[in-house]
Amino acid sequence: LWRLRFCKDGFFGDGLSLESTRCLRGILAVTVVLHHFYKEAGGGPAKLLFSNLGVLCVAGFLFLSGYGLQKSLEAKPDYGKIILKRQLPAILVPFLMLVPLYWGLYTLIGKPYTLAQVLEILLSDDPIVRFGWYTLCQSMLYVLYWLCCRFVHGKHMVPAVTVATLLLIWVLQMLDFAPFWYYPMVAFPMGVFWGAEEARLLPQLK
Repeated sequence: LWRLRFCKDGFFGDGLSLESTRCLRGILAVTVVLHHFYKEAGGGPAKLLFSNLGVLCVAGFLFLSGYGLQKSLEAKPDYGKIILKRQLPAILVPFLMLVPLYWGLYTLIGKPYTLAQVLEILLSDDPIVRFGWYTLCQSMLYVLYWLCCRFVHGKHMVPAVTVATLLLIWVLQMLDFAPFWYYPMVAFPMGVFWGAEEARLLPQLK
């Protein structure tokens, strides 16, 4: 943030490049940490500010995720076939490594779980890994995007991802998942849309 400067030489059209979004993801991640900290802390204006920023920051992550997937698909037409192989291990392997760690910690503090209970809450809206819901949420959207790539192409991708995301939100609501699971999900198809239409819309913004 300290190094941010206004662009004085015309229009800066590279705001969603990998380098720029890496900085943005860092800002969002720090804000999410502050969100959880102030949510547990006392009152005051800081809590009022940060307690309401969590969903927006997750929405920012999901927007960038949808945008990045769509850009990768346009750059490599066969990318749809390898999305799960490329994306899922990066987020699921650390998550699954944390499951036995949390299981052991709960046992140490006198809250032991059976294997059946671990599997049950692993697939619930409050998994055993603290704040691990985001990993499962992101994994669902990766699978959803992969399915869309399998059955639709070209200009039909954005409508297909949008409808599939809305159906996923409806399913999560029917399963009585917590709202913070699906409120940010609407940003995912928005990112896909912007990735598909950026070249056409940027000249209008200029």
